[in-house]
Amino acid sequence: MQHLTWAIWRAISGGSNPVMEDFMGALLLFALFPLVLFGAFAGSDDDDDVAVPVNEATNGDDELYGSDEPDRIDALAGDDFVNGFGGDDLITFGAGNDLGSGGAGSDTLYGGAGEDSLLGGTGDDTVYLGEGDDLSSPEIADVAALDAGNDVILGGGGNDIIRDSLGSDTLYGNAGNDLLVARSEGVAGADELFGGIGSDTLEAGYGSTMTGGAGADVFGIYTIADDNEENAPVVITDYDESRDTLIVYLDEVEVPAFNLFAEIDTDANEVRLLLEGQLVAVLANTTSYTPVTQAA
Repeated sequence: MQHLTWAIWRAISGGSNPVMEDFMGALLLFALFPLVLFGAFAGSDDDDDVAVPVNEATNGDDELYGSDEPDRIDALAGDDFVNGFGGDDLITFGAGNDLGSGGAGSDTLYGGAGEDSLLGGTGDDTVYLGEGDDLSSPEIADVAALDAGNDVILGGGGNDIIRDSLGSDTLYGNAGNDLLVARSEGVAGADELFGGIGSDTLEAGYGSTMTGGAGADVFGIYTIADDNEENAPVVITDYDESRDTLIVYLDEVEVPAFNLFAEIDTDANEVRLLLEGQLVAVLANTTSYTPVTQAA
C-alpha cells in the first residue's frame, strides 16, 4: 500500500463532477497515493489550489510535484516540469524537453528522448540522461549549493552537459561529444569522470580521476593558489599526447605550459605534473609527455 498524504482542496467543479465546499477554510482529503498541488484546475478559478495524483500525467506539457515521502512519478511525453521534493523518489520522463529535480532524498531520475535538464538535488542521487542533447546541473533553479550528495549521472547518446559540485560523484558521458564537470572551488572531491565514445571535455579538481575514453579529449585540471599541499592530485588514466589536450587552471586562469614541471617515472609508467612545487596531476599508464621543463 502506498503511503498516506494529504492536500487542501479548494475548488468547485461544474457539470457532473462533485461539488467540494471547504469547511473552516479547508477540506483535508486523505488519499492512498502521492498528490500533486497545482495553482489552477479545469472548472475552478485561477487562484484555486487543487490537488491531483502524481500518476495522472498526460502526453502533453505537465507540471508535477511529489511529496515529502518516496514518490514514483512517470511524466510521460511532453515538455514536463517535475519536482519530487522530499523522499527517495523515482522519476521517469518520456519524449520531450523536460526539466526535473529530485529534491531532497536519494532519488533516481530517468530522462527520455529530447533535450532534458535534470538535477538530482540533495542526497545520493542517480540520474540517467536519455537520448538527445541533455543538461544535468546543480545550477538549475538556483539550487547549486544544495547538491551535496554522492551522485551517479549517466549521459545518453547525445552531446550531454553534466555538472556536479559537492560530494563524491561519478559521471558518465557515454556516446556523444560531452562536457563533464565535477569541481567546486576550495573543496577537494573524489569524483570519477568517464567520457566514453566521442571527443569529450572533462574538468575536475583535487582527488578526482578522469578517463576520456575513445576520441580526442580535453582534460581540465583546477587548482587553487596557496591551497593545502596535501590535497590528492587529479589522476588521468588514458592521456594520449598524440590526440588529447591537457589544460591546468590556477584560480580559474589557464596556466602556461612552461610553468608546469614534469617528472617522468618509467618504472611506475606515469608522468607527474607539479605547479609551483605542488603535485597537481598524475598521467597514469603513459610516459609520453613533452614538457617544457622536465625533472632530471
